[in-house]
Amino acid sequence: MPNKRFLSPNRIFLAGRKSKVPEGGWTQEAFETEEGYKLNQDILAVTNAAKLKGSRMLTTKLSKVLKNQVKAVIARVKQSARVSYGIKGLKIAINPEAHEQLWAEAIEAELGREAVVEVERTVIPVMQSVSDDILAKTSVLLGFDGGAVIERVQRERVSEIARYVSGIPETTRNRMRAIVSRALDDSLTVPETIARMNKSIPSLSTSRVPTIVRTELGRAADAAISRSMRSSGVVTHMSVVGCEKIEPNIPTFRGVPTCNIINVPVDFSGSVEFHINHTGTWVASAFVRANGSRPDLPLRQGEGEGTFEERQGSRSFRSNLDEYNTKSANSVKRWNVIIPSHKTAGQKDQHLVLVFDNQDQAEQLCQKHGWVLGEAATSYELSKSCGGKCCSCKCGN
Repeated sequence: MPNKRFLSPNRIFLAGRKSKVPEGGWTQEAFETEEGYKLNQDILAVTNAAKLKGSRMLTTKLSKVLKNQVKAVIARVKQSARVSYGIKGLKIAINPEAHEQLWAEAIEAELGREAVVEVERTVIPVMQSVSDDILAKTSVLLGFDGGAVIERVQRERVSEIARYVSGIPETTRNRMRAIVSRALDDSLTVPETIARMNKSIPSLSTSRVPTIVRTELGRAADAAISRSMRSSGVVTHMSVVGCEKIEPNIPTFRGVPTCNIINVPVDFSGSVEFHINHTGTWVASAFVRANGSRPDLPLRQGEGEGTFEERQGSRSFRSNLDEYNTKSANSVKRWNVIIPSHKTAGQKDQHLVLVFDNQDQAEQLCQKHGWVLGEAATSYELSKSCGGKCCSCKCGN
């Protein structure tokens, strides 16, 4: 059977990189061009490639570890029953208290500190690998050299967020205790409880792995992107894209749900937490301007708009539009570029609006993509045909 070979993140990065660091480095003005859109595409590509490689490395290993831990508990119960009750220990009926004690002792012995260490040794190195890869490549995309100090700080950060990994065996313990409790309620014998536990091995181990892998590698990736952007010295705000919906009861940042959150000040991005199984990814949403000033953008709640891959064809790229979607406090004229969005099942037609200070720049972008140039306006907003207004633009709303 031929060996399967997958493209490494390095190969994908070199072959597929779309953006180029502008001469003189990234500024808000450079980010507002097509290159800014390409930059965030590259960040997403790097992140997805690194997480995919990490997932391939981790999924099989972690599944094996968790499955073996459950099997070890079952084996210890069998052995303890034989020792305590003789060769027929698995065939005779024992009282519920003794039955429960067999499982309690086995669970404590096999899913204690050693089990935690085993899981940590399996998961954390892959988290570090994903983080290192993303940190190095996003640093290149943003045009700065991360250096050993930043790498060391980031490794310490990954070790910190990996504290959640230690709870994996605890979840296994709790689930096994629940199965034993139900077995006792059903008056099952030791062999019958063992049989039920064997049937539950997938739910206790392998079926949990995709969620664990996605969550932990997502945390490592988020931390790496956040560290890279904070260390760049040029990114001022970050946004999240890719969340399919705004989940209920999720973590918030300053009262705003963190799924697809928009315009988080870069210095506070490390404080933003996400729910388990989070699918979103950090991207840049604003940079320091050429004159050294920093955009003043409001923190906003995003919407569940489907994955980035589903939306990128229509240019519905929320974070890259956000600077253009910010209302101006002065009367400087700005030029609207009307981008027709795709129509999806059950939805009305939508338009998106980019806003430029420079009319020539707006006209060039329109000519390149076949978009519509609106009139100059002193205020603007994201427009939807179901009720929004495009100021003085000519989109018909």
